[in-house]
Amino acid sequence: MKIIYYIVISFSILIGAGCTGSKSYSKKARKLQEAGLNDEAAAFYLQALQRNPKNVDAKIGLKQTGQIQIERTLTDFYKAYSVSNYKEAVYKYQEALNYKRRYGYFVSVEIPPYYEAYYDEMLVVYLAERYETAGDLLYEEKFKDANLIYKEILKLDPEYKDVKELSIHSTVEPLYREGIEAFNTEKYRRCYRIMSNVLSQKPMYKEAIDYKERALEEGSITIAVLPFKTDMVKIGRYADMVQEDVVNGLIQVNDPFVKVLDRSNDKVLLDEQKTNVAQAESSNSNIKTGELLGANILIKGKLVGYHPAGGKIESFRRQGFESYQVKKVNSETKKTYYETRYKRVYYTEFEGASSVAINFQYQMVSTETGEVVKSDMVRKERSDYVNYVNYSGNYKKLYPGKFSSKGMTFAKGDEVYSSFFEQRKLRSKVRTKKTVLKSHNELSIEVLKVISKNIVDGISSYNPDEE
Repeated sequence: MKIIYYIVISFSILIGAGCTGSKSYSKKARKLQEAGLNDEAAAFYLQALQRNPKNVDAKIGLKQTGQIQIERTLTDFYKAYSVSNYKEAVYKYQEALNYKRRYGYFVSVEIPPYYEAYYDEMLVVYLAERYETAGDLLYEEKFKDANLIYKEILKLDPEYKDVKELSIHSTVEPLYREGIEAFNTEKYRRCYRIMSNVLSQKPMYKEAIDYKERALEEGSITIAVLPFKTDMVKIGRYADMVQEDVVNGLIQVNDPFVKVLDRSNDKVLLDEQKTNVAQAESSNSNIKTGELLGANILIKGKLVGYHPAGGKIESFRRQGFESYQVKKVNSETKKTYYETRYKRVYYTEFEGASSVAINFQYQMVSTETGEVVKSDMVRKERSDYVNYVNYSGNYKKLYPGKFSSKGMTFAKGDEVYSSFFEQRKLRSKVRTKKTVLKSHNELSIEVLKVISKNIVDGISSYNPDEE
């Protein structure tokens, strides 16, 4: 019941605040209305009703000021109608309709019905003029200008003649021509993208499908990933891991222009032809290898740097203090109290770090020219760190510190680091569950995954159109 009570009270407060704001806006609106500022008054009355639709004073005020706005706008409309200013007449009537729609949710404001007949008369003439102008612009291949007019017509009359179709045509035709130009200049990916856009707006538009398919055929590249190498025999498996990840990553790339040859087939072909991939460094060798594999692009990689560091956890015997309470009696008040004292203790702190940095180079080689079309060096690093404490006593009463002398008896001059910060830091080391340091192999695998992704991203971002 209490919960319901508080909900009701909160809701009442919110409603009260809304009503208070509504009354405030209504008072400001009335003052503006009295000062002859009709448009400003209407705006304030509207805000008052948006805060509280039941504000009677605001309703009366908005009906008065809103009707004045409509009548004034209709006067301007009739003046334009009288001198056959079609555009001015059409948009003045639209302005009056906007007032009616805006205020109609709260109050009833009217447009005399005979004005609609005048508007329809003006609209017919104005739309015919705009339609003819747009047609001339379309004939002159000024597509952008024509499209702007078609959009205007559709706002005024969404079903006017064949404007929907012409509006689409004025949009897709310049795109279509841009796509053809891209195809003719061998920018096949750009052509494919543009024609896809054209077809999304107008299916079966002219020869867009044909250009799209031809662009895909002409621009597609077949990639063969050659075995990655390294001069460091002990970690040769790392180069193989990167190659495997790169192949799998490229297969998953959503790019219709990229086809990745199966690694096992590559190896069979290379073995059958007795091609020594390790010697495939010259342009002629690259071209020959590409011809054997049926690939446009060869991917070559090499692990050129491997730098492990650390990897051991060391232990340190630390000096510290454990607190305890001693019961005492105040000689004057005879009341008991407790005094905090410390005893010397030792605890063991463990600390270690490890890291691995790997440098990996890859190249994209054109099998048509033997040239390197893209090359990059990827350097990534990962590290790990552990720092924990073992203590056989009550760690909640353990403090770091420094003995002033030998022995285990607390002595004058001993330093107890009893600040909250020092105690919290030590306790976190006792409570931490991380006591195992990642091995160099674990860190290496993490680094290699990141390197593989970077290589895949680099290869998939290659765009022949930009050459």
